[in-house]
Amino acid sequence: MKRKVEPIENHIVLVMDESASMGQIRWGAIEALNKQFNEIKLNAEKTKQKTVISFIKFGSTVQKVYECADISKLAQISGMDYFPREMTALFDAVAEGINVAEKYNNGEVS
Repeated sequence: MKRKVEPIENHIVLVMDESASMGQIRWGAIEALNKQFNEIKLNAEKTKQKTVISFIKFGSTVQKVYECADISKLAQISGMDYFPREMTALFDAVAEGINVAEKYNNGEVS
């Protein structure tokens, strides 16, 4: 008897510092993030696994750029999307990432 294999779903949460300290490496950070998006997208296509991304950036405040977005539909991040400034709200951003992951795992976000 064949055992039914449940399809694997991936939810990847990326949290990125957008505080003033990142200003000197802004373009490198954008390039690294886009490479990460591309790698995740390629792996999702190769394995045929549903993959969603939540991308949260933080400076003085926390901003959810993507919440449980299908990786195949994501656009590249540009200099208009990432502009380091202000202070650092690291703990708030990490907490938001955990909240988003828990909501997805509980079926509250699809």
